[in-house]
Amino acid sequence: LDSVRDRVRQEWSADERKRFNEAFYEQLRSHYEVVIEPYPAQQLGKTAISVAGQG
Repeated sequence: LDSVRDRVRQEWSADERKRFNEAFYEQLRSHYEVVIEPYPAQQLGKTAISVAGQG
């Protein structure tokens, strides 16, 4: 019974930590607006070529 109790306690603690972290992240994110601007098409071609040339 003790081993089961310890395992349940560990899982409960991990779930609580996960819930806390998710709530904390959401609270932080609510203060910001994330904007992803489109990348110019000309730069996309250069980037693809330079990345391909690195390998």
